[in-house]
Amino acid sequence: VYIFSLDEMESPCGSGLPVSNMSILWQSPQFFLLGMSRVLINTGAQDFFYTESPKSMKSTLFSLNYAVDGIGAMCGSLSIAIVNTGNSPWITNDLNDGHLELYFFVIGAIMCVLFGFFLVF
Repeated sequence: VYIFSLDEMESPCGSGLPVSNMSILWQSPQFFLLGMSRVLINTGAQDFFYTESPKSMKSTLFSLNYAVDGIGAMCGSLSIAIVNTGNSPWITNDLNDGHLELYFFVIGAIMCVLFGFFLVF
């Protein structure tokens, strides 16, 4: 493993953003799991909508599936905008200055609350 010096850890874009010496391959398991979950969920939902829905509702349910996916993406963008308001943004260009861990703790807490709702209702 090659360790970069501080002079070499500048962005090749020339914007002065620091570059980490951590390998990009550390993100491979997360993106693999994310991709597999989307494939399995969308494939299962489309199969269910195609086989179990009445003929007149098929296109509506397919479009509703994609609309819910789009709303989820918009909620993710909105959550990033919310945590970056104020004097101390959580997600910054330099990971040493931000509080990315707080963002993931909040997302995890929201997921736990929603899972509780799922169990109760």
